[in-house]
Amino acid sequence: MIREDETSNGDIKIFLSIVGVLTVLGLVFIYSASSVYALEKFGSAQFFLRKQLLYVIPALCGFLFFAKVPIEILKKITPYLFFA
Repeated sequence: MIREDETSNGDIKIFLSIVGVLTVLGLVFIYSASSVYALEKFGSAQFFLRKQLLYVIPALCGFLFFAKVPIEILKKITPYLFFA
């Protein structure tokens, strides 16, 4: 018999794997689509890649923070987060 926490743990791993793969693919696509333009315009082929990574890091920190906050607290502060 499979316990509920085991299935939800597996679901979380699948979800995080999908998010990670999509993030990496997005970064690869950004680099491959803009490297020549960035090299000509800004002198660095990684200009847009570095810029995007600067946004991925705070997003990851926010994701980890909200993943640890209990759902009851999130329900209370949701209206404030919506307007923020």
